[in-house]
Amino acid sequence: MSDFPVRMPDYSGLLNEIGTAMQRKDNPAGYMYERIAAMLQSHQDLLSDNEELGVYVVGGSAPAFHLRSITYSNPDILRFIGKDADGNAVQLLQHYSQMGIMVVSMPKLEEKVYRIGFNPAKG
Repeated sequence: MSDFPVRMPDYSGLLNEIGTAMQRKDNPAGYMYERIAAMLQSHQDLLSDNEELGVYVVGGSAPAFHLRSITYSNPDILRFIGKDADGNAVQLLQHYSQMGIMVVSMPKLEEKVYRIGFNPAKG
């Protein structure tokens, strides 16, 4: 035996990164949800007390709608849930690779302004 201690490199950070990359590869909708939620939260933080977060589908003919929540179904579907200008429930089902939405500021739909509580850990 040697009198010199053998120092092993710490690979825990690298292993965590590999695990995260593998999870993202296998569950791209969840990863896209995390990214979109962060961007939407940033936009929502800029809204006035009379505005709500809205979404418009780029390339479509449907008008923008008031966003109420986002969910996802791995591996590939994101679901945007909201209300149209008349208060009717609407849902947009979108493949994660075909995201073409424009985030807009919309006048509040009801007396009390609606804010989405984003929690990227949940879908």
